[in-house]
Amino acid sequence: GKYGMIDKRGKEVVRPIYDEIEWFSESLLLVKFNNKYGLLNANNFREVVKPVYDEIKQSPFFESFLVVKLSDKYGLLRADNFKEVVKPKYSNIEKIWPRQFSMHEGFECTEQGNENFLKVYVGDKVGLIDTTGNEVIPVKYEDINIVSGEKTLVKFKENGKWGIMDLSGKVILQANYEWVCYNEGQVIFAVLDNKPYAFDTSGKEIQYEFKKEEEYSKNYEAQYEFEDKEDYGDFSIVSRAGKKGVVSKDGKVIIPIAYDEIR
Repeated sequence: GKYGMIDKRGKEVVRPIYDEIEWFSESLLLVKFNNKYGLLNANNFREVVKPVYDEIKQSPFFESFLVVKLSDKYGLLRADNFKEVVKPKYSNIEKIWPRQFSMHEGFECTEQGNENFLKVYVGDKVGLIDTTGNEVIPVKYEDINIVSGEKTLVKFKENGKWGIMDLSGKVILQANYEWVCYNEGQVIFAVLDNKPYAFDTSGKEIQYEFKKEEEYSKNYEAQYEFEDKEDYGDFSIVSRAGKKGVVSKDGKVIIPIAYDEIR
């Protein structure tokens, strides 16, 4: 059988041509036609997204977008006008977290993520797009992040090592480091052979007084608000600035301190 809709007076407002009709949001209806999904305006019942996708869903991480799936690839529609801004060609799409806390071997760092960009994956490679769908950094890296401050910089990982470049792709630090971080949008931290270095945003090495790992170990319990007293072994659920994450006892961030809830 096929499904349609009538109003309270019995007038047909949606022809019975769909395999399924269900509420998608307060203003939208999700419809299935020939095993593909689309959207109807729930007020005037006009088709705003043609039924061409394998899946359409809302995501709390992308308030301005709807996530669509076609042939196991993901794309994005604008939530206001339903324009397809990212074609479904990526194996995954992730948001950039606005506030990020990072730590490596006891050296800690706080970064400001740039939410005007998104991480996109093709297989095990990742790159960056802007919110209009333009690919600004090619999908060819092992990992990537974009952080803001005095300059907007891109952290990239190749062959298991980290480097830094700008949005034009100009490399500031070659991918030779075990860890890099753009601390408070002012100073680039990098660790090579367990030794910390500091650089300005042009890549020039500068003097910086790092907090030593043993200092962190002594003050470990003072660094965070602990979620509970339960012993998790080598890690703890911690809070900072209202966000939660997981940190190991040796100071490594296992899950970024960026979530509202972790259980």
